[in-house]
Amino acid sequence: MTATDLFWWAALLVQLLAIPGTVVPVLPGLVLLPLGALLWCWAIGFATGWPTLLLAGLLLLLGWGADLLGVLLGAARLQASRWAYVGAAIGLVVG
Repeated sequence: MTATDLFWWAALLVQLLAIPGTVVPVLPGLVLLPLGALLWCWAIGFATGWPTLLLAGLLLLLGWGADLLGVLLGAARLQASRWAYVGAAIGLVVG
């Protein structure tokens, strides 16, 4: 098995782990998707160029932004305190 094969299998494994992670809150699916794209690009010698990785990174940031917005809107709807907002934002980043 060559190094390219290892990168292919690692990219496939990371992508397969990311799929349930997009709906199961415990798994970090949003982070694993760009990581899988990076491994895949590495396996093919970056033949797709930087736009693929840039798009994966932008989608990661968009997902994080949507997640943060959902947390903040949920806290606002429940009339949470300022410390609840801070705790929710920290919890979003940490875990």
